[in-house]
Order: sequence, then C-alpha cells, then structure tokens
Amino acid sequence: DSGGTWSAACVDPTIGAGGSTSIAVDGSNVHIAYYNAAATRLCYARSADGGANWTITSPVDATASRGTFASLITDYDGSNNNVVISYCDSSTPQLMFAKSADNGATWPAGSIKVAASGSGQYTSIASDSSYNLYITHFNSGLYIAKSTDSGSTWANPVTGSLPIDATATSGQYTSMATLSDGTIVVVYYDTTGKLKFASSSNGGADW
Repeated sequence: DSGGTWSAACVDPTIGAGGSTSIAVDGSNVHIAYYNAAATRLCYARSADGGANWTITSPVDATASRGTFASLITDYDGSNNNVVISYCDSSTPQLMFAKSADNGATWPAGSIKVAASGSGQYTSIASDSSYNLYITHFNSGLYIAKSTDSGSTWANPVTGSLPIDATATSGQYTSMATLSDGTIVVVYYDTTGKLKFASSSNGGADW
C-alpha cells in the first residue's frame, strides 16, 4: 500500500547480527549484506519470495573484523546471477570486494583487496551501463575504485582508487549511483558540517 503500513520480520536472530546493512532486489529475490559484530564477520541473507522467508549464507568472508561499511548490488550485468559486495577490513582498515556468481548461493574464499591500507570506510558500490563496477570509499578524503572486468581486477592496484575530493574531512556516509548516460553521481558528508555532491561524465577519471 505504498508504504502506508509495514510488517516486520527477523532475518537473522543471531546476537550481534545486523550492522552495516545494505539491500538490493532483482525480481522477487531480496539480497542483504550485513555485519555480525559478535562474530566480526561479513554475512549475507537472501529471500526468493519477496522477504517472506530467508536463507543465510554466513559468513561471506570468514576473516575476523571484515564486513563493516558493506554495500551490495545485484543483476548489474543482466545475468541475474552476480551479487557483489564492497566492505571494509576494519583491522587495517582496507577496502575489500566479494562476488557470488550463483545469485548468492555460494561465495568463493579469498576476497579481493581493492585498495591499500587506510582505505575502505563508508563504501558504496554501483555499476554503469557498460557493466563497469565502481566503489567509493573514505581514506582521509573521498576516493573511487574502478573495475572493467566484473571485479576480477581493479584500476590503480597500489592505491586502488582515484581521488574525488581529497580534502581530508570529506568522504564519509557516501552514496553513489549512475545515470543512464553513464554519469557517476556521489553524495557524501564533510565533517566540517557540509553535505557535498560530485559527478563524473568520463568513467571517474575527472570530477
């Protein structure tokens, strides 16, 4: 009823589950990435019936302290199979990436380290019409990482990213999207008390 009334259900009753959530849908499938603070792991849940019932695939990344600042998208290439998550290894911190090629049923071991130490907080992941993947994240400034091969490799392997706004106070609480013409748009917070917006019309090379 267009948000007039709501029903609530427990997805994961495990104590500590539910931090750093991100949700995406394709058809009747609902996908959730989240952090279990008690287990300090990145977890994933999927519903194939619009949220009535849930299957938990846990953990996505079994390494301790990984899974904060999660961001998830699915069906970015029209395959209805790929689910991808950007997240942070909070022990370093470091920007990480995980991918399932079977609609979230399994997650291969060995998540990809996208950027160098100090990166990976406040991630947001998106794709464009050419199926390129982008991750924005905070590293004493707002940065973006790009992959042209569905996440197998990432541009600038040393830093893993290009600056959007290198101001040290910028880049928290990011949210990113792409327009139909390929323009990337990002909204983010500057800790001096400002809401900021950035856009790129050339695949993230310039802002």
